[in-house]
Amino acid sequence: MSLLICMIMMISNTTNKYDFGRNQTGSDWMVIVDGVMGGLSTGDAYLKDESIYFEGVVSLENNGGFSSLRAPFVSTDLSETKTIEIRYRSTGISCALSLDLSNRWWETNFKLALSNTNDEWKTERFSIEELKAYKMGKPKGYSISKEDLAEVMRIGFITNEKRAGAFSLEVDYLHFLP
Repeated sequence: MSLLICMIMMISNTTNKYDFGRNQTGSDWMVIVDGVMGGLSTGDAYLKDESIYFEGVVSLENNGGFSSLRAPFVSTDLSETKTIEIRYRSTGISCALSLDLSNRWWETNFKLALSNTNDEWKTERFSIEELKAYKMGKPKGYSISKEDLAEVMRIGFITNEKRAGAFSLEVDYLHFLP
């Protein structure tokens, strides 16, 4: 019996699965907006029974331009990940999955654009190579490496367009698959 439990724990540790909702994942995720740099964008997030719901308004006033929902800083080794699967729905300004390698906001991070689903649920699979490097919102032109995947410090979602307007993103689950 203990061997079976050990095997199950090994599998769950390698799949890095985030199932959102009440009594599941997401209660410690937080909204961070451009107000940290003087911007006026807004954001709010709350847990539903089976998902996490994130909404807000992006403002370009006062050097603004983003709203984000982020997990706490926790070292996460995603180096065995080959595929990302996410079930979500969204409206308005598009969002992206974001992986941070540092707790310094000005350092390079990696983003994966999510399409606008017009509030219809969608399950998508992405190759890990689709995560692209950005520095302070500007594309750097390369994909994430296996070494970078081993050094992930934080996972989150961020608005992915530098334009004013409303958005909503609801995520059922996010899986990093080998």
